[in-house]
Amino acid sequence: MARFKLSLLASLFSLALIGVVAATPQHYVYYNATLSYTYCSPSSIRTPTTIHAVQKIVQEAHKFHLKVKAFGAHHSTTDIICPPPGSIAIDSTHLNWININKKVKTVKVGAGALEQNVIDALEAQGFSFVQTTYYGGITMGGATGTGAHGSSFKHASTFSEMLVGMTIVTGTGEVLTIKGRDLDDFRVHLGFLGVVVELEFSVVPLYKVLVTAYPIDDAILYTPAFLQMAEVTDSLIVNWIPRMKKLAIVNRTYVPVGTPGNGTATGGGASVSSVEQRVQETQIFDYFEVTRNQTAMCAVEEGYFYSVFSDVTSQGFPPAFLNDTGNFANPVVGFPRNILVSTCKAPNCSFLAPSPVSLIVDISRNRQFSNTHVFQANPLYYLTLHLTLSIQLLTKELAFAIPARNLQLFLAIFDEIYKKYPSCIPLSGVLFRFAPPSRGLVAIEQDEPTVHFELLIHLVESNHDIASMQLEFFQALSKALYANKKLEARPHWGKNSHEIEFSSNSSLTYAPPGIPIRQPSRRLRAHAPQTCARRYRSTQPPPRQAVFTDCAPARPVRVHRQALRPQGHLPQ
Repeated sequence: MARFKLSLLASLFSLALIGVVAATPQHYVYYNATLSYTYCSPSSIRTPTTIHAVQKIVQEAHKFHLKVKAFGAHHSTTDIICPPPGSIAIDSTHLNWININKKVKTVKVGAGALEQNVIDALEAQGFSFVQTTYYGGITMGGATGTGAHGSSFKHASTFSEMLVGMTIVTGTGEVLTIKGRDLDDFRVHLGFLGVVVELEFSVVPLYKVLVTAYPIDDAILYTPAFLQMAEVTDSLIVNWIPRMKKLAIVNRTYVPVGTPGNGTATGGGASVSSVEQRVQETQIFDYFEVTRNQTAMCAVEEGYFYSVFSDVTSQGFPPAFLNDTGNFANPVVGFPRNILVSTCKAPNCSFLAPSPVSLIVDISRNRQFSNTHVFQANPLYYLTLHLTLSIQLLTKELAFAIPARNLQLFLAIFDEIYKKYPSCIPLSGVLFRFAPPSRGLVAIEQDEPTVHFELLIHLVESNHDIASMQLEFFQALSKALYANKKLEARPHWGKNSHEIEFSSNSSLTYAPPGIPIRQPSRRLRAHAPQTCARRYRSTQPPPRQAVFTDCAPARPVRVHRQALRPQGHLPQ
């Protein structure tokens, strides 16, 4: 194993050196059957620690006509991750303050503060968020940027909805605090509405979570009872295994903080894994793919399903839930920071593990080095995410927000494709999560209850010429779902691999009509008049008066369209 890991790191370093020699200061996207690598080359990287420092950076960029993009924890996978050539990149991770106001029940945080750190600080003061995301290693600025979500019909399921205020630095270097009705235009900002520097969220008194997991037949999916079950539950997560015609239900009910129990939810077969685990899993999955062993792949799928609600550690699957003594338990009671969210820290986390490239990144963050010099020597800064993915399982992800009223249409489309391309889905099956209506202008939930659908497939790491056994099913489903306009499926802003290309008549490639998906800022502005017409109960879109969108705000905001120039906080 040690030899394999050394070989892996050597290959990564060789790739990095090739990129350093070959790349010129421009944005590349290399695509093959399994993975896209994005190369970026900002002219410099800055690490501000205060709002004033960010303001000075943006004013400098404005003076010299440069673009600015802030980034966080490198978690997003879409093409909005990359700053344009010659731009200034702002590392927001040092904007990490956390200030709790017990009297009004809010917390004010720097945009680079990590979700897990904020949750821990809140718990120490007797508070929590009403919902969290699945993974806690993302920045709060990024989490609001893409509308990162948990799962609940009963409570706000995104940090974007919990926002009560936001502070940004505009393209001209002006510091603005956004509150009230104007905040709706900023709740899901996509990194295009200035540089987000501080956010204020509502919080609730601390509680505990009782988790009960169990299997049921998937026949309930096709009845009103399925959505009704989600409506009466504080938080519900559902894993569907179509081949088995089974659902794994994870019911998370909020209970008083005094309820006995200090358990943990690890995610079972979908747990956040160590480097060693991921290397082993990659080798195993690659072997199954190369030998086209569908039977073995289906066995993994079944093992994952049972790991959600039972102890199958003897078969190599980590337990989904642990009690106070570290043993498997179902049901289990624990605090939100241990039950609702999971995280890991380098070097024990597979996608945060040190690699030659991430070590170069660490050097570039050291202030004794010239930022410009570092990037001239290594224009692969943002390759960190994609190269470290080679240490874990390579995957493609499909993530939609579907109006709850269209769930049955979705199932009909899915069943038709699955019948044509039957597949095992070993990486968590089909995941369903839930969200109430959103006030955000471009939130994927929009203004109605929403079902989130997610699907992962494994990619072949050892040989990129070999397609995954699930790839045909994945691509057929992707195209069918995106192309069906009656479904009104909306892609998750921070997921869905950007390298997938569809035909020119696909609603994915042009959504809204005529606006390519790879230009999300144009999509945002093109979508605004439709949303405003609905918001202001007008049959005609309002005039183009807004500063960040084409929607006239409820009250004037003192900014100019130049504020669109900074690309803002890189989601997640």
